Amino acid sequence: MNIRNNCRKATMMIEKKQAGGISLLQQLELAVHLSRCRECKIYREQSRQLNQLLNEIFLHSTINEQGLDQSAKDQLQQMINHALGNK
Repeated sequence: MNIRNNCRKATMMIEKKQAGGISLLQQLELAVHLSRCRECKIYREQSRQLNQLLNEIFLHSTINEQGLDQSAKDQLQQMINHALGNK
């Protein structure tokens, strides 16, 4: 798969890599794309930060049938705001 000029494929590869892994060839293709595409580099970093924040929230919160409790939602919003430089 040639992703040299295809950001949609690159973002899918970024997510797949974070979720479990991609082949060596895919890693090489992604690295080449990221070396030339500022937007995909930003996407990769934002995706990494979001995954990290979500993992922290889910490790320390109560999840029931309805979803996250309100304190977990508030904490997630605060962490996102902090990561984005908002207050």
